[in-house]
Amino acid sequence: FLGSQVLNNGNDDMLFIAVSQINRGGPGAVSNPLQKTMIASLNMNVGTKAVSLSDFASALDYFKHGILFLNQNHWENQYALSNELYGAAAEAACEINDPQLVMTFSDQLLSNSKSLEDRLNAMYIVVKSFRRAMLFQESKKFASNMLELLGEELPRPMGDSQLISDIRTMHGVISELSDDSFLNLKRAHDKKQIFIV
Repeated sequence: FLGSQVLNNGNDDMLFIAVSQINRGGPGAVSNPLQKTMIASLNMNVGTKAVSLSDFASALDYFKHGILFLNQNHWENQYALSNELYGAAAEAACEINDPQLVMTFSDQLLSNSKSLEDRLNAMYIVVKSFRRAMLFQESKKFASNMLELLGEELPRPMGDSQLISDIRTMHGVISELSDDSFLNLKRAHDKKQIFIV
C-alpha cells in the first residue's frame, strides 16, 4: 500500500502527496475496513505534520479526510483514533478561528467521550475558540456551564471580601518566593484542575 510505504520511507513530501492523492479518491474508493483505518491514521499523521509546520488549514483538511475514512461505529471500534482526529480537527479549526467548526467537532467529542479527560480537552478547545473569536460572553457562559457540570463553584465577584483576602494571602506567598523557587514549582497534571484554572 503506497501510503504505508511512503510513511516507512520517511519522505514527508512524498507522504503529503500520497495521502492527498488517496484523499482525492475518497472513502468510497476503499472497501476494506483495515485500509480505511490505515488511511484515517495516515491523515492523522500528515495532519499532525502540517500542524508542526503551522499550516493549520491543510491540517484541518487532513483531519477532516481522516474522519471521513473512519468506519461505521467508529466511536465504539476506533475510539482512540476517532478521539484523536476529532480533537485535532477541533484544535485546527480553533487555530484558523472558525468557532462553528470547533463546535461541530467538539460536539462529537463531548457526545462520545468515554473519559472526563477527553471531555475536558474538548471543553477547553471550545472556550479557547470563543476567546480567540472575541466571543467573550459565549466563552464565559460555556466555561460557567462546564464548571457547574464539574461540580465547581463559579468564581466569586471581585467585591467579595473573602476573595480580596485570599488574593492578598496568595500575593504574600508568591512575593516571598525566589525566582528559582517560583520557576521550579510543581507542574499541575490534574486535567480537571487545569481546566478550572
